[in-house]
Amino acid sequence: MDKRSTLRPEQVSQIGVEAFQQIGARVKELGPMPPTERIIAELAAVAVCLANILRPAIEASTSRSTAADQLLDRVMREVRALLEPVIAQQ
Repeated sequence: MDKRSTLRPEQVSQIGVEAFQQIGARVKELGPMPPTERIIAELAAVAVCLANILRPAIEASTSRSTAADQLLDRVMREVRALLEPVIAQQ
């Protein structure tokens, strides 16, 4: 019997919040910057994290381009779903 644990959505959410807080704190350590520059720095840091997470799955795929497209599409759908409450407030 496979005894691998399965993370619950609330656990995954907490990990994401902690990562966000860590990235924000590290960017803040760079010193004062305009809000747009701060957002760009945080997005760049998130992109590095995402690329590192996706890389092994893409490298293991027989069709790397397709794997990359599918994984990125999945990620963007997750991001959109998380932003939906903010978008709906318009």
